[in-house]
Amino acid sequence: DRLGRKRKRHETSSSSSKALKVFVCVGTPIVLLQLVFVLRFMHKSQRNSNTSIAAGSLGNFGHADTTSQSSSPRPAVGSFNGYPITFQEESSSENKGRLASSVHCIGESYAPNHQIKRKGLTFDMSWQHRSCQFDFFCYDVKEKEYVIFEGPSEKDAATFPKHADVSQAYMMANQTHHIPGLPYNIAIGGLNGKWTHEGIVRLKWYPTLRNELPKNFYALPSDVVMIPFHSLASFNPGHLVWDDFLPIYTLMHIFGFEKHHLLAMRYILPGEGLWASCDWREDRKEDCAFMLKKFGNLMVSKAKDVLPFSTNKEPRLQVPSNAPKSNLVCARQGLAGMGALTDHGTKKGHGWEPTDYDIVHNHGRGGQLWRFRNFMLGNLGIPVSDAPPPAPFKIIFSEGSSKASYRNFNWKHHIGALWATDLGDDVVVESYKFSKYSLKEQVNIISQAAIFVTAGGGGAVTATFLCRGASAIIFYGSNTGLRNGRMSGTPARLDYDYFNNMAYVRTHWVGIEKAAAHKLRLPTEMSPEQIEDIDGFVALVNHDLDIIRKERMQYDAATPSS
Repeated sequence: DRLGRKRKRHETSSSSSKALKVFVCVGTPIVLLQLVFVLRFMHKSQRNSNTSIAAGSLGNFGHADTTSQSSSPRPAVGSFNGYPITFQEESSSENKGRLASSVHCIGESYAPNHQIKRKGLTFDMSWQHRSCQFDFFCYDVKEKEYVIFEGPSEKDAATFPKHADVSQAYMMANQTHHIPGLPYNIAIGGLNGKWTHEGIVRLKWYPTLRNELPKNFYALPSDVVMIPFHSLASFNPGHLVWDDFLPIYTLMHIFGFEKHHLLAMRYILPGEGLWASCDWREDRKEDCAFMLKKFGNLMVSKAKDVLPFSTNKEPRLQVPSNAPKSNLVCARQGLAGMGALTDHGTKKGHGWEPTDYDIVHNHGRGGQLWRFRNFMLGNLGIPVSDAPPPAPFKIIFSEGSSKASYRNFNWKHHIGALWATDLGDDVVVESYKFSKYSLKEQVNIISQAAIFVTAGGGGAVTATFLCRGASAIIFYGSNTGLRNGRMSGTPARLDYDYFNNMAYVRTHWVGIEKAAAHKLRLPTEMSPEQIEDIDGFVALVNHDLDIIRKERMQYDAATPSS
């Protein structure tokens, strides 16, 4: 037959050809039957052990490319925060030479040391800007802390030139060599300038360095990256997305792990909680847990298995009683260092104080903010597109997006003015109280908007999910700003630095005084000044609709019809 003749041209003997035929005809079904049996056995074992196993690689440690893994993956013995874990020992052949940790740090600023003379303290200020990647990064379930392991080559760093900066790649040097007598640290979370210096330095952190390699450990899949983070204030959706999720994503992106699965744990600092943080009061702790659970799907695709995010004090380790035991859960890759990666960085706030406008932090970051938006949509299973808003062009108002009464608009006068205007048959006006909708419903709604109207503040974070070419009109308090924490009568364009550099959206700011904002909520006739302001709002909407229509026509003309 033709198949036989073709094989003879490529085989060295007829006997090997026959053996191949026998394997293909007989061996393949046997392999398939064995695979079915193994899968059924694993499913039964996982169900009986009451573990929550997320789908993913069960291979040994290695790169995310599973083709480089062992051909005989180990079976899972349990789960850690929803991800499967295997039991491994130092003595196994695949771990030889691979259990010594290594580190790569970026962001060194060589900032002058900060001295508090009255307390006799000196601080290395570069820690706020550093971010690190750790190869072989572990969590000790007994100590409730993260650990790394020193290999033989780390000891060589002590012999390096006295004035050499080797902080990017040597753990031993990171502890003492960079600035003699001062430990090398990174910021485990975003920084809030209102914490004062004494509060901020509590975020200085570095994993515990151990000089003996582990005898055994639970291994996470090789495509899981472990990231500890101290939450700045995740009870507020704006702080959650821009001060926690954005720097976590940025860490994954800059070190090339945005396609990995995230295992994040909220880090609880020793001692009392920082002011206005998740551990400041018990009610804030509960609010943070609620928001992290509700919005966590933005960062992980397998939300059912791995949410809610745990804290480092209460991880979810599920291992049957008859399984081998270890105190360590290890990821091939770990990341930390978020201080400079939030939406406001290390030297400014969110727009309350006049000094918040002295510098811009997010300039040139528009492409990354677009990728961050798409990363979150992808985790929700929402299609990502570069297309501008489609017709009918939706003007969407956000009702009650702020708890502050002067930013809690119902927009009835603005919506009425739009309905009284001939905007065109291709325009619809809708209003939503987004807190009543699920996360995916919120993102679906806003991703289809042409123009989004909202009050400034944490609730405006929904604008992050606008599509390319859409417009955001943000109403802000023109006299509600602060100076040193007290009312100053200055403008408060909250989160202006993020919105003004979110290059895929046209952002407009409409100022309104606090007293006038209160009047908009009352069923009274408007003053001539208010009428003039709303007429100007309608003109702005019409202006942007013309741009959006034009861009959509250009896109449709350049895009071949399917």
